[in-house]
Parts: sequence; C-alpha cells; structure tokens
Amino acid sequence: MAARLWDGYYRGQQQKWFAMRFLGKDNEIDVATEHSEFSDWRWVRLQELSSLIVEFKRPVYEHVLRLFNGAAGAAP
Repeated sequence: MAARLWDGYYRGQQQKWFAMRFLGKDNEIDVATEHSEFSDWRWVRLQELSSLIVEFKRPVYEHVLRLFNGAAGAAP
C-alpha cells in the first residue's frame, strides 16, 4: 500500500524517534506556522495512539510505543 501512496516517494524513509516530556503549557504549542506539517494537535493516551495511525504505518508506531512505554511514566 505504501508504494501506491505518493508514488512510493517516501519508501525507505529513515526516522529517528525521541521520547520527551513537555513541561510547558498547552497554549505554547502552535502548529499554525508558515509551513505547517500539521493542522491540529491534541493529547491522547498511549493506548489510543495506534488506532489513530494510518494502517500501513501502524506496526512501526506500535513498536516504538512498546520501546518508549517506560519513558511515559518516568518522572521529569
């Protein structure tokens, strides 16, 4: 399926993942920049994330969530 989307342009794309804790306030988050990649955002529980991901990317996101699960409950 990924090969059909975007004519396979992003096939083989490499990603780096980071676990971080946001210590600011929600009103400090602004996705409405000049070259926005996102149109909206919201906080969700880790358990909800995989259901929000497009199907062909879901296995990768689920793997990353398993690896980062311990970081989610870590104290700042």
